[in-house]
Amino acid sequence: MTLYWRIDSVMIERLLPDGATRAGNYAQAFRLFDALAMIPVLFGGILLPIMTRGLSSGSDIRPLARMACRMLMVPLGIGAVTLATFPAEMLDMLYTSPAGDAVTAFMILMFALVPVGVIYIYSTMLTASWKLKMLGVITVSGMIINLSLNRILIPELGPAGAASAALVTQSLVAVACMLTVRRTMSGIAGNGRILLFLLMLGLTFFTGWLLRRTGIPWIAAAALELATGILLALLFRFIVPLSGIRLITGRFGTE
Repeated sequence: MTLYWRIDSVMIERLLPDGATRAGNYAQAFRLFDALAMIPVLFGGILLPIMTRGLSSGSDIRPLARMACRMLMVPLGIGAVTLATFPAEMLDMLYTSPAGDAVTAFMILMFALVPVGVIYIYSTMLTASWKLKMLGVITVSGMIINLSLNRILIPELGPAGAASAALVTQSLVAVACMLTVRRTMSGIAGNGRILLFLLMLGLTFFTGWLLRRTGIPWIAAAALELATGILLALLFRFIVPLSGIRLITGRFGTE
């Protein structure tokens, strides 16, 4: 995925008349996205040897994968939609005078963190099970889609177009990885749970949007939005601490 993460700025610089300036604006939005995207990268690196060992010993890795999804996707998703609710405020904390282009691109890129997390969970499962050919096809297809979308959207929308291309590409790649795992290894999350997760994120974002309109300090609104997301995760049983601890200590701690 790094291949088409890095090509965005180059295409902005080449496709727009004031490309260097607009690429700098996009870089303002991209830096935090790039840093936060390292969390699923590290998560995947930790999971890979555990999943590989489980598959080689004939164990069912689906309980581990479900727990990993909850551990990564719940905080990542809630944090991402909260950051997307307050893009201008977040960039104001990072830069003296963030560009308007950067604010819009930042909001879109924060939403893109959700499929990025999904990709690293499911692509790790494909790698551990040696489905490398399928993973390669998905990655190359994603790169082609991303380049095509950038070519279409950047001249029209600038940095926001590059961010939109990233969101669409990551979402399609995430869906492709999920479908491939379902077809070859059986799925780790049913459609109902996926829709419930998206509903949780939507309600969290909507709560933040309402809080922002009340005029209270944005830090307080962001804290309340995070709290709402955590409460919804508990209500929908996406956070089940005891079962996760039991799985780690009971299943893998004795090996």
